[in-house]
Amino acid sequence: MSPTPWEDARNRLTAAALPYPIEWPNEAFAAPEFSTWLSVGAEGAVLDTIELGNGAWEARGVFIVHVIVPLGTGSLTARQIAKDVANIYRGVVGYTVYRRAVIGSGSPTEDGKWWVLTVNVEWTYTDRPA
Repeated sequence: MSPTPWEDARNRLTAAALPYPIEWPNEAFAAPEFSTWLSVGAEGAVLDTIELGNGAWEARGVFIVHVIVPLGTGSLTARQIAKDVANIYRGVVGYTVYRRAVIGSGSPTEDGKWWVLTVNVEWTYTDRPA
């Protein structure tokens, strides 16, 4: 994921002020002992020229937010948080356009401490020359 859509997606999630700590890639983070937290990642899938003139490029990908809750506490809280995360990107149109969000089925972590529900927010970014 290129810097501009990353910054846009990150700023939107931060500005939403959800009451959970967020783990960002390659930044120091200490997971809480027995409470909910979010872990974020992203993938850029395509970089294509588009017919806008001036050498515009289109990048596509997925902004990924893992909602992590203690194992054995049920899925309802995680599902509500996942929906809240998806709503942050609903209807946003600009250089970065958020197309849709998909909430996964959830699964436990290998260490048996957490249950993870993933939100994939699909985005498209039009990179225009300065």
